Amino acid sequence: MNNTSLKRKPLARWVAFALAASTAVVGAAHAGAPLAGTEIKNLATVTYEDENGNKYSAQSNEAIITVAEQFRATLENDRTQSASPGQTVYFPHTLVNTGNTPDTYTLAADNGALIYVDTNGNGQPDAGEDPTTTVTLGAGETANLVVGYVVPTSTTSGTSTTVTLTATSGNTAGIVEDVGANADGVDPAPDPDVKDRTATNTDIVDITTGPVLVLNKSSRLDPTRANTIIYTLTVKNTGGSDAKLVDIIDAVPVVDHDANSATLPMPLINPTIISVNGILTSNNDLTVPTAGAAGLVSLSEVALDADLNGDGDKLDATVNAIKTTDIVIEPDTTVSIEYSAAYDPTWRAGEVVNNTFIASFDHDDEGTTPKIPVTSNTTHDVIPQTYAVTAEDDASTHTVVLPADVGTNDGLDDDATDNNDIQEVD
Repeated sequence: MNNTSLKRKPLARWVAFALAASTAVVGAAHAGAPLAGTEIKNLATVTYEDENGNKYSAQSNEAIITVAEQFRATLENDRTQSASPGQTVYFPHTLVNTGNTPDTYTLAADNGALIYVDTNGNGQPDAGEDPTTTVTLGAGETANLVVGYVVPTSTTSGTSTTVTLTATSGNTAGIVEDVGANADGVDPAPDPDVKDRTATNTDIVDITTGPVLVLNKSSRLDPTRANTIIYTLTVKNTGGSDAKLVDIIDAVPVVDHDANSATLPMPLINPTIISVNGILTSNNDLTVPTAGAAGLVSLSEVALDADLNGDGDKLDATVNAIKTTDIVIEPDTTVSIEYSAAYDPTWRAGEVVNNTFIASFDHDDEGTTPKIPVTSNTTHDVIPQTYAVTAEDDASTHTVVLPADVGTNDGLDDDATDNNDIQEVD
């Protein structure tokens, strides 16, 4: 027997095992976020020929890697809002399970504040949304949280109060990170340089007897038009005096439409005003949106010092946005705008469209000092999975001579009627 073949067979098996192990590891590293418990399997086969032309084949053992649990989450954003003594102020926050396994988070707020899970994402608790201290999220799921704080009637105008929200992973090895434009990254205790299972958002309430703008945004997929989202913007003055020269700005959001960091995000298209309430040309309001029109203007994030389109920076020189200016919003008065925008049907299902709008007013009646923007809650709309099949009937059919010819497997239409309602093809 040829000694070469005896020596090479064990070598081939060893090489095959090495290939299987290394291939499985690389696959796990480059695959897209498999769920915990997923088994990644690989099997390698090596074929070779010795010097005498004899062919051999060797197969490795099967390499199996089980994906470990990763408990990760993000919490955002710290917020600042104004309120009058005795009022309830709501701070919207977003908690996202970025890990690969379900987790239950413990929620807490100080100063007597209550926490709600905002199921419809409109930035305030509604009927049936009761206070809670926990929330459970599957891998990749998002919870819209609202912190509600009642300002004591004895609070003095011109002072400020803080409310702290914490979210803690239910797993001792979990990491919850504060992210966003004003993120501190990690919980400040016990070690500010170490990420741990708790993240903190700190909200500030500025007490005033002047105007107070409360912004709410809601969204829904249009049930009558494909690939379309409908947004509703609401601004209410809950303060004790008129809010003057109120700018309402909603930039067309940009979307990471293909999960490819090398591809630039794309904006929604065809924004169209549906309705406008409380903003009137007859009141000398400026740039009043018109139903059926796009109503877009070009704005600079740098000039406004605001991230208008939600791309994580304030550097865009040109952003398309819906903008109007209400000359005055009196106390206990609400104005609103409803509009629609479409996303490209080729965008990947599961991508999230995040959208926020801002409003600001002349807070000192001078008309020259920069306006201070107030930010709404952020809406999150997931692009749904859609399925489509196109079949066009050309009325071609095979010849039926005998009853047995009906249903003949020839790829032609079984009936000779030119209609696209029912296709009978074999």
